[in-house]
Amino acid sequence: ISRDHSTTPAVVSTLSSHHWADFGAALAEQCRLLKPGGEFWLIDLRRELPGDLDEQLATAGLEPLDAPQPLGTGARRRLRSVSARKPPA
Repeated sequence: ISRDHSTTPAVVSTLSSHHWADFGAALAEQCRLLKPGGEFWLIDLRRELPGDLDEQLATAGLEPLDAPQPLGTGARRRLRSVSARKPPA
């Protein structure tokens, strides 16, 4: 992505991560864009997300947020919502 490092306040990815050839590399690239304190939101099919998602978030430099679940009960059966942030500088 052709944007400067640490310039974006938020990144939202919806229903695309199951198309990423290298999940960790794509996650790291999105984290690169975030300002310190910036938020990352990911919503995708539950069955497609990696089992080590929390580890991959940490490797990319993101920490989980304790945010309210934006999905309704029916959607939660099929989708997973993840929120994290880049730690403040």
